[in-house]
Amino acid sequence: MRDALVTIVLLAAARAGAECTPETLKSWKPGPGAVQAAEVNEEPESATEPRTVSVRCSAAESDDACESRARKQVLKNTGWTIVSARMEGERDAYEATLDENGTQRKQRFATTEAALDELKRLRAAGRKVELTKLHEVPRPESRVVHVEARAPSKKRTSRVRLRARLTWKPEGDQVAAVSAAMRAAELAGLSLSLFERRDDGSFTVVVACP
Repeated sequence: MRDALVTIVLLAAARAGAECTPETLKSWKPGPGAVQAAEVNEEPESATEPRTVSVRCSAAESDDACESRARKQVLKNTGWTIVSARMEGERDAYEATLDENGTQRKQRFATTEAALDELKRLRAAGRKVELTKLHEVPRPESRVVHVEARAPSKKRTSRVRLRARLTWKPEGDQVAAVSAAMRAAELAGLSLSLFERRDDGSFTVVVACP
């Protein structure tokens, strides 16, 4: 299998009202398996709250083209710093990218469970298949890009966003590991990014306070 890193990004919804501290992040585990000590960082937040500008996509635009246009449009109209951009829309399906012996193919499913069931079925048939990405696919005409932008400010608040980075070598197969990590993050009220899946089966995990 190739040496390149495969990116998997899954976002777990943060539970409202849960207190989050550096100790919370240091003690959190994504699931069964070996976990290296978490490195916790504090990211100061600007005193200027970001403002959100929504830009609707045309049905013929690709996701990347629409997001790029939205970012450029907001930057041109405001001159502010772009903080982030996210796309929303009415879900049409879930798209899974499956890697079989270095060959990738995309397939759509009605639910995430259906995608994971297909992965299990292929593996049960003796095929060496990895799930490299799973994400929602909105209906083209319903897509909207929400761009967060912040006006220049030299002031800083005392508020910081806590974020931890750790390495996890999960036990069991990939499907069970991803499911366990998502459940663990949701129960802890944390925002979870699972990414950089390496050929040795380990993951670099970034988890943050909401």
